[in-house]
Amino acid sequence: MRKYWLAIERRPHDYIPISWNLSIINDKKDINSLKEIDKLTSSSDETLLKVQLIFEKLLSEEYLHSPLVIIFKENGKTRKLKSAIITMDEKEVLDVSYLYDFLLNNIRQRRIMNRIYNKFKDKKVSDNLKLILENINGYQEYTNDIFVASLSKLFSLPYEEIRELGLFIKRDLEKLLNEEKEIKLAKVE
Repeated sequence: MRKYWLAIERRPHDYIPISWNLSIINDKKDINSLKEIDKLTSSSDETLLKVQLIFEKLLSEEYLHSPLVIIFKENGKTRKLKSAIITMDEKEVLDVSYLYDFLLNNIRQRRIMNRIYNKFKDKKVSDNLKLILENINGYQEYTNDIFVASLSKLFSLPYEEIRELGLFIKRDLEKLLNEEKEIKLAKVE
């Protein structure tokens, strides 16, 4: 299992890991777990979290305005997780029910479903996500029951896949749906 660290990005490709295992907010959790880092960053405003870490002398005041990032080691190099931290406003993406509802309510939106399929089709994913993607790609009205049944596999996805799918839906697809709604409303007026 890959280890992750919460860090401050001083400059591009220059990170300072935060030893939040020493913090009172840690509560003896696995600090190298993406799930625990997400629980931490989604439970508080980013600035308030940094203020807490400064108060506990785990972070220098000079980094108050530097972004919090998640880093990991890959092939001997330190890399930044592209999807960044999960904020309080995005906490819902970690709830499988959120993913389930979004997919169920938008299956007839082919443009949206194609974007999900294309995002994950060439990645190495779990068999459960592969099955869901196949059902998204081959969806027809008469296969609705098969698609709905495949959504139960969401509850068995690895945490990293739940996170990536949820963030993609929240950050990209919901924004796209809202833009489409605004365009339709503007045409009506």
